[in-house]
Amino acid sequence: MTEVDKPWLTYAEAAAILGLSPEAIRQRAARNDWPKRRDGNRINDPARVQIPDDELVRTARKTDQAGEQSSDQSPVQAEQSGKRNGLAIDAQQEEEHRRLVQALQERLAVAEALRDEARAQRDEALRMRDEALRLRDEARSGIEEARVRAASAEAELRGVREALEEARKPFWRRWLG
Repeated sequence: MTEVDKPWLTYAEAAAILGLSPEAIRQRAARNDWPKRRDGNRINDPARVQIPDDELVRTARKTDQAGEQSSDQSPVQAEQSGKRNGLAIDAQQEEEHRRLVQALQERLAVAEALRDEARAQRDEALRMRDEALRLRDEARSGIEEARVRAASAEAELRGVREALEEARKPFWRRWLG
């Protein structure tokens, strides 16, 4: 069995297979550098280990020697017991997978809600930007119209000033030029 094919077992599952306590499995895994991982980042998420092949062989030998000494179980009963342990582990793993899938679905729903909210905020920001650009363009055209009117008013004011100056001259200068 390759490292990839080996199942990841909790300390309790590994303890049930090897016939030890979960604490003994934890210490043995630390002492022998067994591959270890954590499924989640929460405090109660269990650590999982892969049991090396040589440890399984050593445990199988001890179990065979103990089986030879006490023949309370027949080979059929031992096989059924092994299957039950395997089924219990499979059921535990399936339940763990369901729990993980449910947690991921909840996180996905939250992420989708945040995405939708972000999109709504983006759309609102784009609408506000478009409104600001429209107001800027209106202000620029208003400024341009004001400049044209100001230039027209200045030209009219020059004409009025020239007419006033002409009117202030004595009449005889206006006739003579």
